[in-house]
Amino acid sequence: MQCLSTLVTEETVYYEGDKSQARFLREFADYAQVGFTSTANSVRTSAFGVLCQLAHLHHELVAPFVMSRLDHVSRLTWGEHKCLAIVLLNKIVKGIIASDTYRTLIQKATAHISKNYSPEYEGIITNIKSQIDRISTVLREICRFNRSDLLLKVAAVNLLPNTYEIESLMDIFVNILLIAKDDIRAWILFSGPGLVKDTTDETFANSDRTLRFSLAFDNTRLKDFALEMVISLVKHIEEEKPERLGGEHFDILQFSFRHLDFTKISADEMNFIANNLKDYLCVALCDEDFYALSTEILKVLLRLHFKQELQMKDVESFLSSALILMKQNNLPKCLESIATYLVDLKREALESNFDAVKRFLSTVVVETRSKLGEEAPDDELRLTELLDRIDVLPSQSP
Repeated sequence: MQCLSTLVTEETVYYEGDKSQARFLREFADYAQVGFTSTANSVRTSAFGVLCQLAHLHHELVAPFVMSRLDHVSRLTWGEHKCLAIVLLNKIVKGIIASDTYRTLIQKATAHISKNYSPEYEGIITNIKSQIDRISTVLREICRFNRSDLLLKVAAVNLLPNTYEIESLMDIFVNILLIAKDDIRAWILFSGPGLVKDTTDETFANSDRTLRFSLAFDNTRLKDFALEMVISLVKHIEEEKPERLGGEHFDILQFSFRHLDFTKISADEMNFIANNLKDYLCVALCDEDFYALSTEILKVLLRLHFKQELQMKDVESFLSSALILMKQNNLPKCLESIATYLVDLKREALESNFDAVKRFLSTVVVETRSKLGEEAPDDELRLTELLDRIDVLPSQSP
C-alpha cells in the first residue's frame, strides 16, 4: 500500500475518455478501499494517500466510496488520519464545484434552467447539495473540538479554495479562526503563507510530506472572500451571543475590513453587519486592548451611515454610552482615541456643511450630558470639555 501511494503520484493528469487510464486508476482505487478498512494505521494512512491523489485527478473515482463511509470518517481518532480525511473531503468538494454539472445547474442555474428546464434537474441539484452538506457536517465534526495546530492549519488551507463557493465551509473556516491559537490565526490571516501579502495576486500554499496545497486570490475574489467571511463571523456572533468580542473576533474583523469593497456590498448586508456589531463595538471602545481597532471600524461604519448606505439604529445613544463607560472606568487612552475622531468629524462637518453629521454630533452631546447628570463636576477625564469641543450648537450667553 505504501508503494501504491507513491506510484499513484506519477499520475498527474486525468484524461477524460481514456479507458485504459480509467481502468488503471480504478485498480488503485480498489486497493485503497481495501487498505482503508485495515486496522494497521500505516496501511490506512497509505490508503488515504492513494484516495487523496485519485480525488485530485478526478473526484468521481473515489466519491461514491467515500460518501458511503462518511460515518466512519467522522469517527476517526488518529490525528494524521483526521488531517488526511480533511484533505480528501475538500478535494472531493473541489471536484464537485469544478464539474460541468455543478457549474451549469447551480452556479449558472437561473439562466440555464429557465431556458432548458427538465424535472430531472431538481433531483440532480438536490443530490449535489446533499453530498456537499454531508461532507460539511463531517468536516465540522472533525474540526469542532480539535485544538491541534497541525490539523487546524491543514483544515484552513484545504477549506480555502471551497469557502468562496460553499457557505457552510466558510462557517467552518471562521470557526477554525475563532478556536485557533493566536499564532496559528495570525499565520492563516496575516503572515507565513497567509491569505494575502502586499500584492493583489498571492498564493496561499503549504506543504507536508506528500501533499501540496495552493490557492491564488486575485483582488476581486479577495474582496468577495472578505465579505463572506465577515458575514459568517457576524452570524456566529448573533447565534453565540458572547459577552464581549475577543482578539480572535477582531483579527477576523481587521482582515475583513481591510479588504472589503464597500461599493459592492448591499444595504441589507451592511445593515446586518453594522447593527449586530455596534453593541460589541461600544464595549470594545472601552477596552484598552481593542479601542484603536474598534475606533477604526466605527469610522468606516459611521461614514457609510452618514452617506445613507447603511442605517445604524440608535447610533448616537450607542456612542454616548461608550463615552460614559470610559468616564466611569477611568480610561483616558480610550477617550483620547474617540475624542480625536469626533473633533476631526466636527471640523469636516462644519467645512462641508454636512447636516447629517451635525445632527449626529449634537445628539451625542445632548444624550451624554443628560447621562452625566450630577457626575459632571467630578470629571477627571475632562469629558465635559470634550463635549464642548464637539458641540456644533454651543449654548449662547443671554
